[in-house]
Amino acid sequence: MAGKAKTTKRRGRKAPEKGSEKFDLYQYVTDQIIARLDEGVVPWRQPWATSGRLPANLVSRRPYRGINPLLLSLTGYAKPWWVSYKQAGELGGTVRNGEKATRIVFFKPVVRKAKGEDEESDEVRRSFVLR
Repeated sequence: MAGKAKTTKRRGRKAPEKGSEKFDLYQYVTDQIIARLDEGVVPWRQPWATSGRLPANLVSRRPYRGINPLLLSLTGYAKPWWVSYKQAGELGGTVRNGEKATRIVFFKPVVRKAKGEDEESDEVRRSFVLR
C-alpha cells in the first residue's frame, strides 16, 4: 500500500533477572495495547465473531478478573479457555514448540492498619498486591 507507514512490532519487557530493575506492569500493559493499535486493532472494541465468553481457566472454569481479560484477549486466540503449563501437563496435554507464555497479573486486596502517631487509631488502608 502506497503511503502507509511501516510499523514495527513492539513487545513487552521481559521479566527482570534477580538484582536487576523491577518489572513494570503498567509499561507492559501499555506496550501490549500500543502493539495492537499499531496493527490496526482497537482492543476495547468487541470483534464481530466472538465466543461470547470472557477468558477463563479451563480447569477451574473461573473467569479471569482485573486487567487479565484484556491481556488475554489481546493474544488473538479464538477460544476463551486458558491453562497453566503445569495444568496442561496434568491434563495430559503438551505445549507446542515455539509457543510463548502469556503474562497474567496476580492481584490480591490487602487491608492494613495505618501506621500513625496514635496506636488507638482505627484507620485502615486498603491496597493491592500485584505480581
